[in-house]
Amino acid sequence: MSQRPTTSALKLCTRATSKRYQLELLDIFREAIRCYATSAYYACVAMCRRGVEAITVFKKATGKTLKAKIDNLGHKALISDRSAYHDHYVRSLGNIACHFDEVTEHQIGRDEASCCLITLRNVTFDIFLDDPVAGRHYVEM
Repeated sequence: MSQRPTTSALKLCTRATSKRYQLELLDIFREAIRCYATSAYYACVAMCRRGVEAITVFKKATGKTLKAKIDNLGHKALISDRSAYHDHYVRSLGNIACHFDEVTEHQIGRDEASCCLITLRNVTFDIFLDDPVAGRHYVEM
């Protein structure tokens, strides 16, 4: 006969899972920063896109595409409208960074990579701090 977990055990498990997600996201963010520091801007943007996608997984967003998952987080008010808008920018640039086309749609340089890093930082605050919509933790772009 298995015992049902107590409420305190569930809270502890939830906190541990949240902590694990935060550490995984921190690893992604650090790698993106290393890419940026070495002028590997396409790689930086790709890592930022990975971070945005990780957040959608951590928050159990629904949808078949990353676009749909970001929209889902916005509709559930788990991220602010502002973060959703910027996440779509990271998603779009990440697609350019990861997929080769004969005609280059957009060059990714220092400014785009910097914007993606700032967006990943801001949405991380949205997700893991208590007041996601206040915007007080935002770095202006």
